[in-house]
Amino acid sequence: MNRLVELTRQRKNLEADLDPILEELASVRDAVVAEFVREGTQNWKSADGALVYLNRKLFASMKPGVDPAAACEILRSNGFDFVVETKPSATKLAAWVREQEQMAEGVLPESLDGWLPEKVRELFVVSEQHVPGVRGA
Repeated sequence: MNRLVELTRQRKNLEADLDPILEELASVRDAVVAEFVREGTQNWKSADGALVYLNRKLFASMKPGVDPAAACEILRSNGFDFVVETKPSATKLAAWVREQEQMAEGVLPESLDGWLPEKVRELFVVSEQHVPGVRGA
């Protein structure tokens, strides 16, 4: 029991020490993404061999206020049955958008939701995020 208490206190102290580092890390990550965009690059190698790169993440989520039952019906009627479980699956929709992007061979719509029928676009937002990662640090 004493060990549990000791470890719990140690964890809380470490988390408190970590908070300012996480805040600065978020700020530095934003600056790195901006630098990559400005320079037109996607990776950079440090003097000690660590690779800094952009990791793209794509997300799909239902818009606020959308009725899940209505969303399911619209998805089914537009051929998106595979996205519907007991409720619409934004994860499956995002995976489908990624597949369309891979199959597009460079011919991309104006926006990430360009592959979706209009009725489905009224329900979901498709977005992406670029997050720098580090290997070998």
